[in-house]
Amino acid sequence: VDMITDIRAIIKSNAPPTDIQAHTIRTLLASSLSELSRLDEQIHQVSTTLVELQQRRLVQQQQVDSVKGALSCIRTVPTEILSEIFLVCRDDTLDSTGYCIFDATKAPLLLTHVSSRWRAVCLSNPNLWRSFHV
Repeated sequence: VDMITDIRAIIKSNAPPTDIQAHTIRTLLASSLSELSRLDEQIHQVSTTLVELQQRRLVQQQQVDSVKGALSCIRTVPTEILSEIFLVCRDDTLDSTGYCIFDATKAPLLLTHVSSRWRAVCLSNPNLWRSFHV
């Protein structure tokens, strides 16, 4: 403890260290550099482990999401009901001549991009496509 106090005093002053103090400082420096290197290695190992865990978590989350999707309530809605819901989704507010079916951000075209089942329901429902505005 006295040696560390002496070294701190030397660091704060401009006086040159004695030979014994310089030897002590070099020993402390070597020990500190060794500890610093060990800590850097541990940080690298922990960082690598963290990246691996984050990647594994992402894969697991994707699996959970896909399994949840298989249990989605919308899958149990009968085709006839789904077709009626899609009719309500149309934007009939453009004017009295019809609605735009060529806008990929609106029903009914948007609905055809959700799933293969929704696409089949949309395409098999002529009322969705009966009139349109260009």
